Amino acid sequence: MIEISFEQMEQRLKELVDRERKYLSKRNNDKLIKFKDDISEKQRLTTISTSALMNNQE
Repeated sequence: MIEISFEQMEQRLKELVDRERKYLSKRNNDKLIKFKDDISEKQRLTTISTSALMNNQE
């Protein structure tokens, strides 16, 4: 079993927390971008559908 000092343990825990924060931040940002892209796509499809419907009524 390896013995480490409290300071070393604290430092490694801080590094772990920092890595996890970065990972979660990137993951959440990626999901947010996808969510915004999905909304934009739905808005475009709605616009296209509405335009097509209006053109057919003319």
